[in-house]
Amino acid sequence: VQIRGRTARQGGAGSYSMVLIDEELEKFNIAKNDIEQAKKNGDLYELIDKERRRQFSKEYKQIADRVKVAKIEHDKSMMFLS
Repeated sequence: VQIRGRTARQGGAGSYSMVLIDEELEKFNIAKNDIEQAKKNGDLYELIDKERRRQFSKEYKQIADRVKVAKIEHDKSMMFLS
């Protein structure tokens, strides 16, 4: 997802556009028909943001779990070396 915009100048309106790549949205499990429906409803950004946050929360938990395991192994190594 790329968002590109232009600020308002001299009383003119600003603008922005989003460039969406289907393959990139697939990693957030967003179906094409969901995207089309969200466009019609005017809540496309909210849909993408919700799914992005859900995915990142899941990934963060997995990383945090791996860090806990690594810390346990590190502590064992430090005890061995002491």
